[in-house]
Amino acid sequence: MEKQITIIGYGTQGKAQAICFRDAGWKIILGLRKDGKSWREAINDGFEVIPVEKVAGLSPFVSILIPDLEIEQVYKRYVYQNMLKGGCLFFAHGLNLYAKWITVQKLIDVIVVSPNAIGDAILKAHKEGKTIPGSYAIFQEATRVAEDRAKAYAEAIHINPLIKTTIEEEVVTDLFAEQVVLCGGLHHLISSAFDTLVSKGYSPKMSYLACMYELKFMVDILDKYGIEGVRDKISDTALYGDLIQGGRIINSQSLDEMKQILKEIRRGQFLNQLKSLKKEDIEKLRKNKVNRELEEVRKEIKHQLREEVIVSGEENIIELKKPDEESPFEDLKFEIE
Repeated sequence: MEKQITIIGYGTQGKAQAICFRDAGWKIILGLRKDGKSWREAINDGFEVIPVEKVAGLSPFVSILIPDLEIEQVYKRYVYQNMLKGGCLFFAHGLNLYAKWITVQKLIDVIVVSPNAIGDAILKAHKEGKTIPGSYAIFQEATRVAEDRAKAYAEAIHINPLIKTTIEEEVVTDLFAEQVVLCGGLHHLISSAFDTLVSKGYSPKMSYLACMYELKFMVDILDKYGIEGVRDKISDTALYGDLIQGGRIINSQSLDEMKQILKEIRRGQFLNQLKSLKKEDIEKLRKNKVNRELEEVRKEIKHQLREEVIVSGEENIIELKKPDEESPFEDLKFEIE
């Protein structure tokens, strides 16, 4: 199999996957917007960068790794007419295929290879020689080697185990998890719990530590031991919250809303609403949802801990604490057996 691929996009996924492919011995051509914010970064990282309007047709394999709501326009303008016969078009998420926002040529393979990790986690696994789980789905097979192509792609970006799925299952489960658990549910739960404590006179710092900071430790032990394993390791009061109080938060009304959100995703209502949103609408919604008090106390404590602080996508690197320096939160250490 020819090891040359064109990658369109250099955000977190594009950068991580490009580096993985390059280190696996592939020739990489990056298609980016001329003088866009990623253009200089990609050049500094040692990649060959070509304006996106000129990039299609240079490689038999093309991977589009840009935001879902930008794919349709880029694909129709720059990729559709220029795919090589017998080539392969890759996506990290099948949304545009599932929603039928794009139509693909008949003489190419079309495959979704979806890592269950953000770009930073892929790069971390790459540097540490580890793997991440993921899935693949074949939307269209014009050759007899689509399976081999999907597996070669997954191997290059360190996906293992690799689960075979369908476009519908990949899209619906991903969208549902984002809306209900990973972002929609978790962010609102943290912010609402923080606001509840602060509104009753408890300090923002203590409220942040209790409702957000400790969450990272819980996620680590949840990943390592599973839900039942966590129950063996937490305190009696925490276990009471799990077994008794949790049902008051995620109650029958919450479950009904989950089912409704899933129904809206499956019936296309969610996709229609998503596509109708303009970029300025999203930015306005985002500004209205900012919990400024929570963000300010988070930054303050991160600085005190001398940890890396990232604000609105920009990194402010704080010198890491030396081993012999005393942490102001030494008593908050959380150890795992």
